[in-house]
Amino acid sequence: MGDSCDTVVELKKIDADFVFANFYKIIKKYVRNKMSDEILINKLFDTVSEPINLTNKNGEEYYINKETTSNILTRKEEIPLKIKNAIIRKDLVDAITDGIIDFVNEDIEEKNVTNICNELKVLYTNDLNYYKENKEELDSAFEYSPKFIAKVFISTLIIANKLTREKKTIWKKGKNSINVINDNILRLAFNKKYSGEEKIVVIPVENSFDMHIDTPEVFKPRVAISTIHGKWIKEIEKRELFWMFKL
Repeated sequence: MGDSCDTVVELKKIDADFVFANFYKIIKKYVRNKMSDEILINKLFDTVSEPINLTNKNGEEYYINKETTSNILTRKEEIPLKIKNAIIRKDLVDAITDGIIDFVNEDIEEKNVTNICNELKVLYTNDLNYYKENKEELDSAFEYSPKFIAKVFISTLIIANKLTREKKTIWKKGKNSINVINDNILRLAFNKKYSGEEKIVVIPVENSFDMHIDTPEVFKPRVAISTIHGKWIKEIEKRELFWMFKL
């Protein structure tokens, strides 16, 4: 062994599904008129900044630039602190809710509100690390309306958006080492940058393993698409890579 050996562990709490970046993806899919990510994210954040006349350090109107927008959506950056600080003010909840309601009415067709609400419910329900009490609170508020979308929006701004990657060496001898990394195992496995490297990726699977994924087209599925197992099979299927893996 001449190179270090990394043992990769996916820690869902580090790469949670229920975060602003994923909320944004759902919203963007249903926006009535196409617009840049920079414009859309500022429309959403305006519902927080405008009620309190939030400004930047130069006293100008608060605005998220293109670079920060990209970093937030790729989860390289956290939600700006000024936005997070505003969210915890209980006196602003109604104003933010009204802002989101206005945004939905203006930029999203009414027929798509139902789809958005359903997808948001799936998003937080499938996050195993989102506290049960918080899920129940959102469930109690569930309705097919912009008001529910606003409640989910506020919830995602409170949660950590940035992906945290940590690396810990648990064994080392000469040039050889075993490292534990908290990261997204699917991103590491299917990253095109490293597609030419030989790698071994181990994932947990259900006891009665088979290739059926829980989708509307499959009768009596065995593997839920929300599990790492299901996501893994879906990625292989999408890339037509069955021949490359020993399943």
